[in-house]
Amino acid sequence: MNNYKFNDNTLLHSCGFNFYSFVNILKNGIMSSSIAKEKGIDFSKNFDGSNLDDTISCVRYLYVNDEIEDGAYNIHIKHGISFIIEDVDFIYDKSDRVIHRYDEVLVKDYIDSSKIKGILIPETYAFSPLAELEYVKSSSTSYVLIKNNINRLIEFINILGGNVSVKAYDDYLRELYFINEAFRNESNESELESLRDDFVDVINEINYSLGKEMNKCFKNILGHDVCLYDVINYFNKNLPIYFLKNSVIKRKK
Repeated sequence: MNNYKFNDNTLLHSCGFNFYSFVNILKNGIMSSSIAKEKGIDFSKNFDGSNLDDTISCVRYLYVNDEIEDGAYNIHIKHGISFIIEDVDFIYDKSDRVIHRYDEVLVKDYIDSSKIKGILIPETYAFSPLAELEYVKSSSTSYVLIKNNINRLIEFINILGGNVSVKAYDDYLRELYFINEAFRNESNESELESLRDDFVDVINEINYSLGKEMNKCFKNILGHDVCLYDVINYFNKNLPIYFLKNSVIKRKK
């Protein structure tokens, strides 16, 4: 639990609170979507983005400043489970690849599990009940991405002994679909804002429902109500776990 000694070239990769992705990375390393397809491994993206299929988005420690709100560190690392990565080459050439955030870099194709040196958990969420976590990102605007992540998370729960039906989420998905369609055809800004709020409300209901199912599943396994740290500890075999305290990382602007 001691503070990690970050190097200038330390990278961080977030998987949000997507336990399906978390377990997949522990087992297989971190893959771009093209490499995952090549290896026949189900791939689950957590975030909307424009990176190419052969790259993995990471945050470089050297560039982090938690006072800059639109950095990838503030948006992703502080709000999800992250992996600490050392000794990999990365791209930071905006003339070569699409890079959206000032602290973001791209790694080509694949990060072997041997390069992962630890797991980073925001202290804010470490002992949160599972029903309070955001499994599906409320900032996402991709209906297909949301649907795929719900299906993957339900699969994850059921593999562990749960009994969740995909059909139980059909009404949620149908509502998201119609909100999305209305959003595309609406031009009035106040109506668009109302539709955005409706979209987030449905996502919040989905996350709460998934969280309750997660807790029920892990309560059967561990014999008690479960928090985020319990789940990470259950699957993690040998990686050190570190807590990310608020404002722990401050670098030059």
